[in-house]
Formats: sequence, C-alpha cells, structure tokens
Amino acid sequence: MTLESDLYAPVKALLEGQGYVVKGEVRGCDVVGVRGDEPPVVVELKRSFGLSLVLQGVDRLALSDRVYLAVGKWPKPMKGVRKLCRRLGLGLLVVEDERAEIVLDPAP
Repeated sequence: MTLESDLYAPVKALLEGQGYVVKGEVRGCDVVGVRGDEPPVVVELKRSFGLSLVLQGVDRLALSDRVYLAVGKWPKPMKGVRKLCRRLGLGLLVVEDERAEIVLDPAP
C-alpha cells in the first residue's frame, strides 16, 4: 500500500462483511463501524506500525473499547507488536494485497 487512504477500502469491506455500517473520518477517527446497539468499532489507519499509531489507538479507547490499529505491511517484530497491542487492549489489522486481515482482536 502506497497511501494511507489505500487501507480504507479493504478495512471497510472487512467490517461490512461482519455486518457493520462503516463511515470514514468520524470525530477524528479514520474508520468507524456501527452494528445495532453495540459499541462502535474504531480503526486507525497507518501505512506502517509506529508510536504515533499506538498513541492514536490509546486516545481512541476513550471513545470505544473496540479499537483496531490497521497497517499496510506486517510489522517486523510481530510477536512484540502483538504483545504490546494485547496489553493496551488494542486490536491489530494488516492490509495486504487489498485485503484486510484481523491479526488480534481488542481485549474485551
């Protein structure tokens, strides 16, 4: 993925496939999915994993307990990234070949 905006369509398709109504750029969040009376799912998009993405995700936890970080390429130290996200209560999505995949669900 060359642009952050390239991540939007695959993430939207993934969430819509799970029954969410998906909108972009809602209250400063890159992607928000709503399904019935459930709390919203918030997704922050970045081309690669980094501290700025983690900090955005932590900020979004004030809006919802279901926050995912979506990246356009697999983080190199995947084990450490998964552990960090798990401890922070964040989910992780990886977008590859125009398809989003859930790597880790956020802590309940």
